[in-house]
Amino acid sequence: MQFGIGLLGAGWTIEGAAARLLAGDTPPSPNFHLHAAKYAGKIAKETVLSDYPSLPDLTNEGIVRRCAGCSRPVRMSEARLVRDAFMIEYGVHLEYAA
Repeated sequence: MQFGIGLLGAGWTIEGAAARLLAGDTPPSPNFHLHAAKYAGKIAKETVLSDYPSLPDLTNEGIVRRCAGCSRPVRMSEARLVRDAFMIEYGVHLEYAA
């Protein structure tokens, strides 16, 4: 490996990763339901629980784009699980962020 390229490669960007995830049709991983609440917590911390609350984009595309930079990004087929976990845990905070 050359210095400066890193493990992800020379041309890796979050935008490129998000585009690949949005175009992909891989099925959800069998154990993803165990981790969906952690991704929901990330989204909540960056939006409704931040110092300046804002409304999160809870569409499939919005969830995939927000988590594209994670070490294990969310697939399109898993976004529904993250949205459901978000609404269960942090749905009550949505009215305060508006």
